[in-house]
Amino acid sequence: MIAKSLISIILSLSLTILIEWGLSFIFLKNQKDRKVVILAQIITNPTLNIILLLNAYFFGANYYFLLGILEISVIIIETAIYKNYLSKKAKIKPSLLSLLLNTTSLSIGLLIQIK
Repeated sequence: MIAKSLISIILSLSLTILIEWGLSFIFLKNQKDRKVVILAQIITNPTLNIILLLNAYFFGANYYFLLGILEISVIIIETAIYKNYLSKKAKIKPSLLSLLLNTTSLSIGLLIQIK
């Protein structure tokens, strides 16, 4: 069960990085700034997924309610990361960048879950 959960976390992180990094090319021209997007995912995505897994195994809170709260938290955290680490050349507000990237990756992730 732990191996399956670990694989799930790695797949989720990989897909999120692929989506958000790819989308970042539209908004960020600087290679360093696009690396910041990847680092933000490495910090926030596994934490979100571990909390969701722990909830599923031990607590049973409503998945979508908890996901909503966690995604809002991720947007706030990533906004702070982007404010502190994106170059001044970035032509998009950190909060808008975080909102767009996370909304896109969340939407694609939810579509993939629908079977």
